[in-house]
Amino acid sequence: YLDTFRLLEMTSFMTHSSYRDNISLTNTRREHARVPARGHVVAQVVEGPDGALIGYTFRSPIVEISPCGLCLSTSRQLSGCRLDLWLEINDHNEKMFLAADVRWTSPEEAGDYQIGVELVANSLTDIEEWCEFQRKE
Repeated sequence: YLDTFRLLEMTSFMTHSSYRDNISLTNTRREHARVPARGHVVAQVVEGPDGALIGYTFRSPIVEISPCGLCLSTSRQLSGCRLDLWLEINDHNEKMFLAADVRWTSPEEAGDYQIGVELVANSLTDIEEWCEFQRKE
C-alpha cells in the first residue's frame, strides 16, 4: 500500500532542468510544478457529495500534469468528488489506471470547468507506473 508520503517521496525528482524549462509562470505558488501534456483521460465519478454524480463518466483532454496530479476539463462541477481515471498520454505506450480526488474547480468562459485532481496512492492502481513515467520526463 502506498500512502501520500510515499507518493511525494517517489516524485520528488521533478527538479530536472528539462522539466523546469517547461514550467509556466502560474506555478509559483504550487508545491509541484505543472507541465503541458498531450493525451486524454476517461474519468468516472466513484464518490462524491452529490450522489447524482456517481457514475458520471466523461472524456477530457489533459491540460497539464504534475507529479501528484492533473488538470482536466469537464462540463460539470465536480468539487469534492473521487474519480477513477483511465489515462493515455501520447508519448507513453501504455494506458494507466489511476484514482484521484478533485481539489479545485474553475469555471471557463464556455460554461465548462477546469478541475485540478490530486492522485490517490493506491495499490490497485498504476500509481507506481505513473511515478516511473514522471521520472523519465
